[in-house]
Amino acid sequence: MSRGESAPGLGAVAVPILGRDGRTAAALGLVIPDHLFDKARLPAWITLLHQEARRLSIKLGVSAYPYGAGPAHAHTPLPSLVAEMKTRRRPARRHKEMV
Repeated sequence: MSRGESAPGLGAVAVPILGRDGRTAAALGLVIPDHLFDKARLPAWITLLHQEARRLSIKLGVSAYPYGAGPAHAHTPLPSLVAEMKTRRRPARRHKEMV
């Protein structure tokens, strides 16, 4: 997880996607504007990312994905996560007056 470390105003979280040999082949991440980054939602986002990374890792041939909760956890479809983000309002921007 990072907040403003790689780019000001953004929060990010990522999990590994494993290849056939069990080594990291890629990463699956979520980058969110800081004003939408809700620490209370972080566990749900990480669970969702691990579920999808597990699915992708298995497609790449890994025999087991050792991270995150197993498939027994409830699956939050990505479209519902996107819909939730769209319902949050962006804070009003303050424009500097031109002098």
